[in-house]
Amino acid sequence: MKKLIRLFVFFLMFFIPASRVCAFSDGDSVIKIIYKRSYNNPPFPESTNNQYIIIDGNKSYCLFGEGVRGKDGKIGARVDLMKDFGNHTLYFMGPMIPEYTVNDYWSDSLPAMHWTIVNQFTTIKNNYCQKAVTNFRGREYTAFFALNIPIQDGPWKFCGLPGLIVKLGDSKGIYNFEMTSFEKVPNEYNLGIGKENGDYSLYKPLFKKWHLRRLEKDKARREADPNCLDCGEGVTVRYTFIENLLD
Repeated sequence: MKKLIRLFVFFLMFFIPASRVCAFSDGDSVIKIIYKRSYNNPPFPESTNNQYIIIDGNKSYCLFGEGVRGKDGKIGARVDLMKDFGNHTLYFMGPMIPEYTVNDYWSDSLPAMHWTIVNQFTTIKNNYCQKAVTNFRGREYTAFFALNIPIQDGPWKFCGLPGLIVKLGDSKGIYNFEMTSFEKVPNEYNLGIGKENGDYSLYKPLFKKWHLRRLEKDKARREADPNCLDCGEGVTVRYTFIENLLD
């Protein structure tokens, strides 16, 4: 029986196109994935939190937190980014206060990275995985994707491999993601994104300009008040690490 299951999974992996893989979900159910995300970049404090992914058909939502159930019984949450596999487009939150708020989004290519699959295998939490590497906008990443889960998705912007990414990290060990939970749950979610303002080529120079202006303001505030508690750059450094937005 186990051999038959492996053969069936193998068939799914290589004969079902990405646009047809709807994450085993339907109108009444979605796939909920939890990743443990760790950040370690001295001298900034080490931190660990969860990243939640909800896959509903050909759309995948990366959430801030598990969400809150509203009066209508549906679960709503702030969407960090949405992958629309049907339209091959990714939408990500890009606030630049005050010009752009948390309701402003930007588009990107899907997938945004190009992978090299390596002939190296391992088992991670009962998932038979294969290694892949990519250079994504100035950073080197290594991923392990599950051969038994034919979903071309993963944490944050990462996707485009023949199986679900269950573990991912950069070459410097600053960011690491590892899947801790994968389950099919009732579709009780009401998720969506705000206004789309433009693509990544427009967002990057706007962000750089906004970031430098913010640093100048923080410097002026520190000079006026050396004990200023919220003038540090820690949050900005974490925010800009995964993609080298300031080059």
